[in-house]
Amino acid sequence: MIFEGPYNRLFQAKLERRAAIPFGSEQVFRNTLENLLLLIVRDQLLPLAANADAPNRGRIRNDRAIAESVIDFLNANLYRKLRMTDISAAVSFSPSYLQDVFQTQKHQSVMAYFNGMKIYQAKRYIGEGIYTFTQIAQMLGFSSVHYFSRVFRQYVKMSPTEYEESVKLTGLL
Repeated sequence: MIFEGPYNRLFQAKLERRAAIPFGSEQVFRNTLENLLLLIVRDQLLPLAANADAPNRGRIRNDRAIAESVIDFLNANLYRKLRMTDISAAVSFSPSYLQDVFQTQKHQSVMAYFNGMKIYQAKRYIGEGIYTFTQIAQMLGFSSVHYFSRVFRQYVKMSPTEYEESVKLTGLL
């Protein structure tokens, strides 16, 4: 224990720190408090369904809400370079849990979905013909035009140049 007793009082004027505490006990206390606060925040943001007849219904509703909050965050940060840790911190869930929920709801990984959003926007920019591929890659947070081209080819099945030519030929956006 980090603090002096008594431990059974709900209200104490001041917590007194013990003189000799076991190694790591302050970190354990900090982690426990952080977990408690996360549970409180999550409960306020994603309330569970109170229907006892359908115990999984609340979870499905919450999973859908989690996936939608991720998509909202991705939309708001489309022009940034994001890592999975950035996204998970923004929605207050661990990266692995978030990845599992998103995969279940959207049938693809969070980063694949994010890249798809970026490529959709890139296709619009290419169709407008205002920006170069390098400018588009920079605007959308790709590390290089080469990486942008590789991701673009993966999603569109043609290079940005081929896509640009096809848009010009058909006159479609």
